[in-house]
Amino acid sequence: MGLNAGEWIRITATGEHAEIVDRLDRDSLLVVLDGIEFPVLIEDIEEVVPDHVSRGSDQKVTKAEVAERLLQTGLNTTLDRGKDKGLRVAMEPNYQSDGLIEYLYISLINDSGWALKFDFKLVIDEEVDFKINRVLGGREQIQLTALYFEDINFSPRLEFEFTNPDPEASSLQQFAFTHRPKGKHFLKDPSQPEGFDRPCYPVVLCKHLPEDKRKAILKKADKEAPKSKLDLSRYADADLMHPAFNNYLKVKAKEMVIDLHLEAIPDKPKNLSNRAKLDLQLEHFQQNLREAIREDYARMIVIHGVGSGKLKSEIFKVLRDYPEVKSFHNEFDPRFGHGASIIEL
Repeated sequence: MGLNAGEWIRITATGEHAEIVDRLDRDSLLVVLDGIEFPVLIEDIEEVVPDHVSRGSDQKVTKAEVAERLLQTGLNTTLDRGKDKGLRVAMEPNYQSDGLIEYLYISLINDSGWALKFDFKLVIDEEVDFKINRVLGGREQIQLTALYFEDINFSPRLEFEFTNPDPEASSLQQFAFTHRPKGKHFLKDPSQPEGFDRPCYPVVLCKHLPEDKRKAILKKADKEAPKSKLDLSRYADADLMHPAFNNYLKVKAKEMVIDLHLEAIPDKPKNLSNRAKLDLQLEHFQQNLREAIREDYARMIVIHGVGSGKLKSEIFKVLRDYPEVKSFHNEFDPRFGHGASIIEL
């Protein structure tokens, strides 16, 4: 097959003709069908001679018909504003004749109820192997690409950046997640969670979209505050630390950011061993954590760097001993990359 941009192919599952937009990687193409772009695997298409394809039609295609076609090619365009069930990744194994995994189909499932724009990159050995961006409906899923199992040895990363353009949404407008698949994740047999058609290895990116705390406070204040006493509209673009919020609402709104890099810790002794350096960083962290709890902070951001991950692991062990800690996680932050963890208090 030539499979160049502008050529036409037939999708085996649906019998529909689509035009090639771009070659995504060695196994997949980006095609356009009735104005909708989506990826397909090369093994699921047939090459079509352009002269035999009708490139236009006066027949109207309904949204339901397009949704049905996409459903057959691995997409689900059903939309609703029901319960926000977050974002998931499905890694579906494809086996060799000897029963070993040859590659994993990677799919993204948006079960939030909100249409999201996403940018996805598959990074292998610090090089981008595949990337795609598009808008994903509120109950939609899309098959992204395939990860060869042998590439697990080269530190693959699934990098997602999301944008929620809807001003009515309570989530952050922009947020990101990274998943690093490891060989140990695939030692057990795949499962078939609810909502999945075939056995796979599910990955929960988030159980619900990350909340925009500023929007939540404004919404709560707007609902509870007497309009004659406090007009919150003039604070819409203000900092959450404005006295109007602290004096009127019993809502946590403060955030503490601490840097645990050694050069950022004051009055530290010199010539410390590696173990002593770690103990110093953990002591400095716990002092600030206790202060954040005492002063009723809503959140801490701890900058620990990437490195070997030892400091982050020890911090997480400490956090499990504090009942005041609601949750903690490490995810991509536009300010600190992957070298910081977020602690909700």
